[in-house]
Amino acid sequence: FGLDRRGLALIYLKALTISGYEVIYVVREKKKENIPTILALLEESNAKVIYVPDSSLIGEFRYLSDIFRAEAPEAGFLYTTPDDVSGIMAFSDCKDIFVRYQINLTDHAFWLGVHAFDYCIEFRDYGVSISHYYREIPKERIFKQPFYPFIDQEKEFEGFPFEKGEKDFILFSGGSLYKTIDRKENIYYKLVDFCLREFDFVKFWYAGSGDDTELVKLREKYPGRIFHMGERNDLYQILQHIDLYLNTYPMVGGLMMQYSAEAGKLPLTLRHGEDGSGLLIHQGELGIEFESPESIKEELRRIIGDRDYRTRKEQALNGAVISPEQFNASLLKMVQSHTSGYEIEYSKPDT
Repeated sequence: FGLDRRGLALIYLKALTISGYEVIYVVREKKKENIPTILALLEESNAKVIYVPDSSLIGEFRYLSDIFRAEAPEAGFLYTTPDDVSGIMAFSDCKDIFVRYQINLTDHAFWLGVHAFDYCIEFRDYGVSISHYYREIPKERIFKQPFYPFIDQEKEFEGFPFEKGEKDFILFSGGSLYKTIDRKENIYYKLVDFCLREFDFVKFWYAGSGDDTELVKLREKYPGRIFHMGERNDLYQILQHIDLYLNTYPMVGGLMMQYSAEAGKLPLTLRHGEDGSGLLIHQGELGIEFESPESIKEELRRIIGDRDYRTRKEQALNGAVISPEQFNASLLKMVQSHTSGYEIEYSKPDT
């Protein structure tokens, strides 16, 4: 992906280097400037970094295959975009050279390469079930490995993009804007509109890129109360300074939910089938998921209007995300014995 702190590359690399493995990291050359944190980690652990030059799909495939054959690693992790033809071809081509794992970050998407790996690593039961029932990957080739958000505790909060008043309630949301687009009913933006209409002290802040048509409409309707900006490196610190995180809809933000929980802020979520399930530990017991716009509106009224109620609910978020130590131990077990430390519950989801 060429993303630095977003996604899962950093925590997988940390786990492997901490466990004493010699790591070879292969990434497109044009992504080099995008991954300073990853490169710093790899340099610290004396890992090898190989840059893939810009080329045709076939040229890239051959370059990768040559690397794999020359290095002959014990294991290879395919962590890539759903449409990465050259990477998937290279992993398919190296069937008998090393044990191949796919890290499935985008379990809600269609992706190529169902035969490009020996084991598929999913992060929740929803993705596990999609891969088994719809991609027809055998159960013995699927592992579950929950993840945690990388947090730079040294990072300082870069401030609000507006002047924050003492009585302001900051409603925050973020991620790729495609996750908010629901052209039939426009539910997400109706929820934001509801909060701004019901409470004149609410300000809404969105961080992320994509089609901002609906945000622009709301900004015109509520001047001085809607703020949109691109992604920031101080996401965790932002969440520490807001009052409530409103999850995107119809597609939820999994990593955003975890950042919010780690920061001690409720990630209030309108459910859309099983899309947002299994992203937090004991998620169904946290009182953060709602089945209808009407029920989440009632909760928004209570949370925004009653600070004590909100604080009590926030306390239940302790332990909602696995620790780095648990993640590292589970991944090590997977690589060494080809078994997972996490049980799987299969259920055929409605896609």
